[in-house]
Amino acid sequence: MIGYRSDIDGLRAVSIIVVLMFHAGFGDWAGGFVGVDVFFVISGYLITSLIASELQTGTFSLATFYERRIRRLLAATIPVVLFTTLFAWMFFTTERFTAYAQSVIAFATYTSNWFFYSQGGYFAAGSETAPLLHTWSLAVEEQFYLVFPVAMIALFRRPVLVRPVLAAVALASLAYSQWLLTTGQLDLAFYSTLSRIWELMLGALLALSPGLIVRGRIAATTMRVVGLALILVPVFTYSAQTPFPGFAALPPVLGTLLLLAADPQRADPLLRLLESAPATWIGRISYSLYLWHWPVIGAMETVVFDHNDLHKILALLLSFALAALSYRYIEQPIRTRERLPKGRDMAGLLAATTAASVAFGSYGWLSGGWPGRMPPEVEQVAAAGSVRASYADSCPNISDKPPGFCKVGGKTGPADLVLWGDSHAASLEPALRKYADERGLTLGLAVRLDCPPLAGIWRSKDPTKLCRTFNDAALDFIAREKPRLVVVVGRWSVYTNGPQLLRDDERTAGNREESQAVFASAVERTLQAINGPTTVFVEQVPENFGDIPSAYLVLSRLGLTFDSVSSPVDKHRKRMQAMNATLDQAASRHAFVRFDPADVFCSRGPRCVADADGRLLYSDDDHLNLDGSLFLYPALAAALDAAFAKSPAP
Repeated sequence: MIGYRSDIDGLRAVSIIVVLMFHAGFGDWAGGFVGVDVFFVISGYLITSLIASELQTGTFSLATFYERRIRRLLAATIPVVLFTTLFAWMFFTTERFTAYAQSVIAFATYTSNWFFYSQGGYFAAGSETAPLLHTWSLAVEEQFYLVFPVAMIALFRRPVLVRPVLAAVALASLAYSQWLLTTGQLDLAFYSTLSRIWELMLGALLALSPGLIVRGRIAATTMRVVGLALILVPVFTYSAQTPFPGFAALPPVLGTLLLLAADPQRADPLLRLLESAPATWIGRISYSLYLWHWPVIGAMETVVFDHNDLHKILALLLSFALAALSYRYIEQPIRTRERLPKGRDMAGLLAATTAASVAFGSYGWLSGGWPGRMPPEVEQVAAAGSVRASYADSCPNISDKPPGFCKVGGKTGPADLVLWGDSHAASLEPALRKYADERGLTLGLAVRLDCPPLAGIWRSKDPTKLCRTFNDAALDFIAREKPRLVVVVGRWSVYTNGPQLLRDDERTAGNREESQAVFASAVERTLQAINGPTTVFVEQVPENFGDIPSAYLVLSRLGLTFDSVSSPVDKHRKRMQAMNATLDQAASRHAFVRFDPADVFCSRGPRCVADADGRLLYSDDDHLNLDGSLFLYPALAAALDAAFAKSPAP
């Protein structure tokens, strides 16, 4: 068995620091999610070393192995879940509490990775406020270790097969991971245990290959330098737009293997840094730190709406303090058997804890978010604000899946106007439907979530170009229907400013500037492609500092006024600069109508409004709810009437 190596604690410190900086939102660390891959390799290396050593001496016991795992899990997770539950009880809307309750069930049953996959992905909007999101990686590990020890027992009966079989599984897992990415299944690739086990397997293979440890001083030093570079370069060059893991995970994984394979007896400045007291201390508390940091950061983002770097630093410092206390007074005593029962009693405690968590989560889920946690008047307003403006009732065949189109309204025949866009278009559907109903018009709907309504583009995290396929189909739909108006709606700033970058046949959009150039070209192509109908280009509704229903609840709980969440007018205008510049240029060459929702939302003072007449106008930070859509309706209807007056009659 591998003895204690202080440099591995130092390596843990590196991995947890990059994860913390990424999760805290420091932009230069946008690839910090690779720190989890470093943890996977270390885990596979150390756990396999332990299993192999005990199998060779005949002392390995599945019961003992799983007891150790339970001690490690229970030691630090219980106080974290208690904290997140108390916070959710106080500050979550019924909708968010329902999702949280479901995540507690997933966490207790070690299926968090599959639960969060079903919720829309690691980088999805709103994921930062899911307190247990980070437990997906713990679920991957535990699913792996549920099977791996049993497989090792079977393989050790024919020792010659151990490494070839593990290598074959690792290669198959890596190939599967890359295949998922190339077929556009990015979220499944990120969360699936099958697409991740190659990282643990490579650590296991190194543990089973002691001959690979490099003992020469120059070679060991070189390996450490190269290994650390392979980890850190992706930290500062990868982003949410990087298809991951697949081949993109090879640099941090191989870098970790190089650091583990470099002889720790051959000292050099880098080794001394990894073995330094601060580094090893951070490494020792890294598990507790990983557990605590995300709930703390999420809590900060829930109660501090316009947060800045100071708030991020304070959240990290609080995470360190909680992790240190947890390690000293909870994790260590329990793991060293000073506390908690042993053997069957330990299994009983795990069963009881799991049952309690599942019972709590089930009630929170099935009750619809445990209503009654807040004053009735607050709950009523927050719940009404969470009602999204949904096109599903009007057009059930439209979804975020392969494109579907439909027509609604008071008469048969071609559509008089077509709504084309992403989820922001979906949020305006009630206003467009009301407009069509009042005027006896037929409304065509062409909506796909996360797809900007622009010709010839796709998103950087859309390798199968589904958005391009959808937009081509939308233009065909418009050509067939020959409407008088085409209303184009999108969340434009997320494509011009990030994080979702645009691509076309000429540019890969590796940065914001390229994405803005793609956007400008796409606007030109789109206005040309909509040949005949008048185009109504709806500019973006103002974004807010936080989820509006949640913010209302938080501020009500804290006794604060609801005027610090909506966007300042000048900030909104600045965010729209790139889009406005593009539309100004396009207006010099094309005739189209522009409608700016900010003229309605940002005309009452220095801040745009997020509520009116006792009603919330947003379902989250950027999507209008039903009330918000209807709040915008009078101005939008007037703009559409003017556009119809200018458009050619059929």
